[in-house]
Amino acid sequence: MSHKNCSYELPVAEGDGNSGGSRDEECLNSEEYQRPVLTKETFHVAGKDVYIFTAPKFDGGGSGTFLTGQSLWPSAKVLALYLTLFAETVKSACGVLELGSGPGLVGLTAALLADNPAKVVITDHEERVLEITRMNIIANFPSQPEFPRCAHLNWGENVEEFLKQYGRFDLIIGSDIVYREDSIPLLFKTVQTLLSPKDSSSFLLAYDTRGGWLDGHVHQHSEQAGLTREDIALADIPACRQLLGSIQWDYPLNEKLRLLKFTRKARR
Repeated sequence: MSHKNCSYELPVAEGDGNSGGSRDEECLNSEEYQRPVLTKETFHVAGKDVYIFTAPKFDGGGSGTFLTGQSLWPSAKVLALYLTLFAETVKSACGVLELGSGPGLVGLTAALLADNPAKVVITDHEERVLEITRMNIIANFPSQPEFPRCAHLNWGENVEEFLKQYGRFDLIIGSDIVYREDSIPLLFKTVQTLLSPKDSSSFLLAYDTRGGWLDGHVHQHSEQAGLTREDIALADIPACRQLLGSIQWDYPLNEKLRLLKFTRKARR
């Protein structure tokens, strides 16, 4: 994967017709909200270019908030690469859901791999992040009649409404979405609700262990959600191992990044 950096001012991204009105629209249009300067990165996925706009983690506008979802994290790059290497995971799924998408690299990768991009739904709980996600959908599907959908989803809040509108999914994907202890049970309850009951359905989760304290919580709450866990050894996948070694980070990622596959426990 390679990229180049360019600066852009974030325009008002037009909706895709699926998200409807936003509860944060007043904030986005207020004088206090200053649109961030974006960096464009280009990734090469299965012979295609994926264009991703990202913003600084810290919102320098009036809110002064720390928005991790505006940036790309290593686990997103690894999960996107994994999907390209095992594209049948996406192609065989009747529906694909990305949770906590951030800029949407993983969901957009899935959409480019899918036979029908519209079967992919990319979600986040933060409207300022989704504005960048929508921009990235437009950048990668500028004129195609079929494109991935984008929606607001806040774990533990509008899950049932989301289920009524979009249904369940054969494949759920998420990268670096477990970093707070209190969000982990909400994540797995959401997965439990939205994952298809098919035996072949799965939830792929990539995350940084952050010292290892997250692993126990992930195991506990996935068990409570009725899911079986399988550890995918990234070190045994040459391309993933090479990618992890090439990412400049504060510490070596080879032993810190997990990729887990969850499936529903067999019924007795």
